[in-house]
Amino acid sequence: MKHNNTEMLSPNDMPFVRSDSLAENIKSIQSFSLLVEDEDLMPVEQREIDRAVSVLEAIYAKTKLLPFFIVPTSSGGIGIDYKIKDVRAYYRFDPHGLIYFFVKKDGAILKRSSFSNPSEAPGLLELI
Repeated sequence: MKHNNTEMLSPNDMPFVRSDSLAENIKSIQSFSLLVEDEDLMPVEQREIDRAVSVLEAIYAKTKLLPFFIVPTSSGGIGIDYKIKDVRAYYRFDPHGLIYFFVKKDGAILKRSSFSNPSEAPGLLELI
């Protein structure tokens, strides 16, 4: 009998890579529900997953932009990073209910804001 010696990766060990479709980005965010607590990550609650998907869909509907990167944060939230022109626009979904928005260029923060309604997210990109 042959055995498959290929090890299955745990959800925490799976790479977080950029995707070129809205559906794949949504799947990536939804997969964060499978994470388990370890020394680097906290579990991501469904509320943050739902809010991140709402923001992703709202931005895509208005701008057709896909994120450069999506990652779970060490605090149990989600980070979504966009490259726009010569800056990085970053949304961070905090497990305590706020969504933080930063615009960075060359490591310096140019703009900073926080909000709680996902429908506000696309408007912040228009300020860049």
